[in-house]
Amino acid sequence: MKDTSGFTLIELLIVIAILGILVAIAIPYFGQHKRQSVLRHTEANLKNCMLEAISQEIVNGVQSLNCSSPNCTVMVHVNNGTMSVSIPCQSFYESLAIECSIVNNLPRCTY
Repeated sequence: MKDTSGFTLIELLIVIAILGILVAIAIPYFGQHKRQSVLRHTEANLKNCMLEAISQEIVNGVQSLNCSSPNCTVMVHVNNGTMSVSIPCQSFYESLAIECSIVNNLPRCTY
């Protein structure tokens, strides 16, 4: 009998099936991670807009600032030190609608 080394067809099919199962399990987690990443990025953009609005209010007395990302108008209320956004404050990323608001002077975005 010859001693041959290598994989049989059955072994290769089993490995391919296992890899297919692992990929099928992993794909939804990558999609969820991407959506969360987009939310955090949009919140960071809104926070930068809020900081710019505060700076504009302090320097120039301007109490509103239009931001392009997300598509919002941030209002600074001097008398009570709070901020709000215009309605609607929406952004779209690859058909994912993201709505943002300011709660207790902190940006909050949901999809």
